[in-house]
Amino acid sequence: KAGADNISIHVEAGYDTGVGPTLGRIKAAGRSAGIVLNPATPFEMAKPYLSLADLLLIMTVVPGFGGQHFMEKETMPKLAESRDWRDTHGLKYHLEVDGGIHTNTAPIARRHGANLFVCGTSTFGPPDMKQAVAESEKDGGRPISHFGPEANEFEKLEALFKEYGESGSGKSTVARAILKL
Repeated sequence: KAGADNISIHVEAGYDTGVGPTLGRIKAAGRSAGIVLNPATPFEMAKPYLSLADLLLIMTVVPGFGGQHFMEKETMPKLAESRDWRDTHGLKYHLEVDGGIHTNTAPIARRHGANLFVCGTSTFGPPDMKQAVAESEKDGGRPISHFGPEANEFEKLEALFKEYGESGSGKSTVARAILKL
């Protein structure tokens, strides 16, 4: 109802109805459903629900605040295991990473199976967002956002910045910048 095309839930949260039924309700509402795993959560916790998922998000930092360092040793083996599980079982979910994603960490995540990359601080932090996105594109990336790939994303983000403000909480209110590599 709010306009979201995808709703992702943390597998660690204690849902009244359980993870499986919650994912089912999301799908029944005509939306794609995602599962989120924190860095310390083992991949095994997601396995029972992956046939219902369109996306598996591996958090590459501890959720809570921007600017953290990419947790490569803790999260890349889990990402590779997620990719291998998907491929072995004929599943089709996207693999997304969120946290500490920059031009030097996105290729690492891609090698381990990620095809969607959330770039918050690396995109919204620099004074020139357009240049930051261009840097991310150098390794074959293509910027997309919650608007979809059919439109000029940078212009839409600029319009939202004008509406919500260009600093601090205004930037975080706008949207996550996602790179599809």
